[in-house]
Order: sequence, then structure tokens, then C-alpha cells
Amino acid sequence: MVKKSSILHVDDKPSMRDLTETFLERIEEQFTVETATSAEAGLQRIDDRVPDCVVSDYDMPGMDGLAFLQAVREQYPDLPFILFTGEGSETVASDAIAAGVTDYLQKNQGPEQYELLANRIHNAVDARQEAKRAGRQERFTTRVLDTLEDVFYVLNKNGSLRRWNSRLAELTGYSEPELAEMQATGLFPDDEHENVVDAIETVLTTGEVTVRANLLTADGDRLPHEFRGAHLTDEDGEPT
Repeated sequence: MVKKSSILHVDDKPSMRDLTETFLERIEEQFTVETATSAEAGLQRIDDRVPDCVVSDYDMPGMDGLAFLQAVREQYPDLPFILFTGEGSETVASDAIAAGVTDYLQKNQGPEQYELLANRIHNAVDARQEAKRAGRQERFTTRVLDTLEDVFYVLNKNGSLRRWNSRLAELTGYSEPELAEMQATGLFPDDEHENVVDAIETVLTTGEVTVRANLLTADGDRLPHEFRGAHLTDEDGEPT
């Protein structure tokens, strides 16, 4: 069963609210459209129940669409927000982008504008859902890596640290910001840099390597360690 997407449409003009609701629900059966007559009423609706996407006019009495967007962003920074407006100035568009609008669409004549709006809503909702899935996967991966008793880290092609588990920080005493700025060679004593660089080159050419080296802690201590490296590739077999 396809999950319905809840859309909050905010516009002070009754005819525009009715037309938009009718066309959107006709074009996309999975859309459920609720309406509000002002930005203030829209904020109350969002506080009562957060929709999947907000569609708002710009030129409204009291709080305009930009102020509404800014108020929404203070509490819901990733909530899809589309400015659907008859005000087509570059200044409005620029200000909306600066305020974090998800999309900007100028009102036109004819039903085609609603098909375009429905498509923009679809894209915005799908992008947010995908970002949530990616975030959940990233948190799961981090938890798994942090359960490892051994050190784990991934290098970028330039030799900088791409990601690592908490065990690396625990053993070396480096903070997360410090590790984020480090090259792989920074984890080892100067007299072992050549050995480490050779090991990295071996991984890039043969795909794997095992090397014994001393981890250098933030306090200058040496910790004997055996590392096994492997070359990571994407689904097409390209280096990643």
C-alpha cells in the first residue's frame, strides 16, 4: 500500500487554495492536501501535525511567505518547503534560496502549473525520505563499526582519513576534529612513514596488504599493531 503524503497549502486567497487542493489531489492520489489561510495559521497546523511538505504563497497579509519560511526553518530545518507564488522577482527568489527554500515556483495560468507543482512536491518529499534512509543507514554503520575491538579506518585517495571507528580515537587519544584533519601517515612515527606509504601503494595496485607498524598516540607513545588493508570499489568496480 502506497503511503499518502500530507501537503499543507498556505494561501490567503480562497480560490487559489481550492484550485490547488483539487488539482493536486486529482493529479496525485497519494497526496492529501490541507489548507491554511495565513502563515500564522500554517505554523499552528505544523505544530499540531508536521506535514510531508509545505506549499506557500508569498504575498499574504501579516506574515509573508518568506517570514513564514524562516519561522518554519527555525524548528524544522529539513521540512520540504515550496514557495508557490505570483511574485516572480529575482529578489524574492534569491531571498527564498538564502532562507533555505526547497523549491520556488511561479504561478501561471492553466492546469500545467499544478502538474509541475505536483512533480516538485514529489521530488522534495522523495529527497527527504531518501536522506532519512541514508541517515539511518549511516547511524547503523557507525554503531556496527564502533562495536569492533580493533581499529578501523578508511582513507581517501589523497591519504586523508575518510572515516574511522571510535576505537581509533580511544587508542590514539586524538579527538574527532584532529582525526578529521589528519593524513594516514600522521598516525605513525616519522621513521615508519615510508613503510606506511608503500603499504598504501600496495593496496592501490594489488587490492590488499598486511603490514606491521606502530600507531603513534597523541602523547607520543608507540603501540605495535598489525593492519590489513583492502581496496574499496563501487558497484561498477571503480575505486571509491
